[in-house]
Amino acid sequence: MRMTFDEPIADVPEDAAVSNSTKVCPFCAETILAAAVKCRYCHEFLTEQAATAQMVQGTAKPDTAPQKWYHSTFLLIAAIATLGPMALPMVWTNPKYRPLTKVLITVGVFSITAVFCYAMVATMTRFIIKPIQEMGLGG
Repeated sequence: MRMTFDEPIADVPEDAAVSNSTKVCPFCAETILAAAVKCRYCHEFLTEQAATAQMVQGTAKPDTAPQKWYHSTFLLIAAIATLGPMALPMVWTNPKYRPLTKVLITVGVFSITAVFCYAMVATMTRFIIKPIQEMGLGG
């Protein structure tokens, strides 16, 4: 049993083709047209020549693997806005960001968190602690 879709199925039966005008895709074992260059089910190229031609023309997508829902940029921004630094594991497990991008996002999140913490302490001092001290209730 194969574990990934990157390698062809090794044991496709010879009698699996339905007729002379069809064949079986070696990657997903679906029946496709015999003249097909790319499988319509798994989107794998059946010949190296077609795959190379699309890479040279620049029309091939380098990574067509489906993204996980929790790797979307919108969800990452929403998580950072609500959770702050606790959302950083989502950044570091995201495969579409380079390491430098991950470091810059981490530094940015920690910087913004430090500014917010400073603003919170300054606000508490100005509006809560000073009025209490002025009334003579605090020590």
